[in-house]
Amino acid sequence: MSDLARRADAAVRALTLPPLPVRPGDNLAGLNAEERQALLDQHAEYDRARATYDAALWTYQEQLRAIERAFAEDLAAAYLPGCNPATQARVFTLAWTQGHSDGYHEVQSQYEALAGLIQGAFDDARVTADPARA
Repeated sequence: MSDLARRADAAVRALTLPPLPVRPGDNLAGLNAEERQALLDQHAEYDRARATYDAALWTYQEQLRAIERAFAEDLAAAYLPGCNPATQARVFTLAWTQGHSDGYHEVQSQYEALAGLIQGAFDDARVTADPARA
């Protein structure tokens, strides 16, 4: 695994997400007043825990997006420096679609292959435009 992929993978592994709270039951049948109140208290606690979890999940997802953006920028700088940012973004989207389920190293491998095709096409276009460069 390359340094770019290793760094992104390590950043994701460093993120933490609290466990999803367990929702209490809803069956009030057969409960006395004290047991019903205890169940209502459990639901109130669950609602607070779920709100905390939802906020933590949002933060976690934002951190994942930041890692992904940084990884895309690192790949663009390494493989397509000076290229149109829209092209860099499209190459990353294609590489991500093809490789993210296998990890950051596969995204980088896909990006490198696509960037090689693009660089080759640019080189061919330059030679065609100026045969003296051949």
